[in-house]
Amino acid sequence: MEEPTTFSARLASLIEESGVTHRLIARWMGVSRVAVTLWTQGETEPTGRATDESGATVDRTRSEAIERLAKLLGCSPEWLYFGRGKRPSKAAVTAAVHEAIAEMGRWPRASEEAAPPADGPRVVRDPDFSQLPSTESP
Repeated sequence: MEEPTTFSARLASLIEESGVTHRLIARWMGVSRVAVTLWTQGETEPTGRATDESGATVDRTRSEAIERLAKLLGCSPEWLYFGRGKRPSKAAVTAAVHEAIAEMGRWPRASEEAAPPADGPRVVRDPDFSQLPSTESP
């Protein structure tokens, strides 16, 4: 398999290989799913304003955003952004994603997910992580 040569291609390949969703990445990074799509298409990079786990707005530098994204995907920031070093194994990516899911389970819900409907009681939707690959060996 040929190694991806750009940040967006490396990100897209890890997403495809691991089965992680744009929704999960968006929640982890505090951005919209559209932003994640733009990253994978090479239109933008993960920098700027985001929402942290408490719902507060934060400003991240490019390196802070890449480090956070790399943590989710079980790879080094250097590999993800520059292509230096070793590509993470599928098992490492899967384990990191499962760890992030466990960590996010302890977060308060993001404002858009926790907002009560205008005509009814508060409804909190849990993210659907059932499509993620298992950490068990085949």
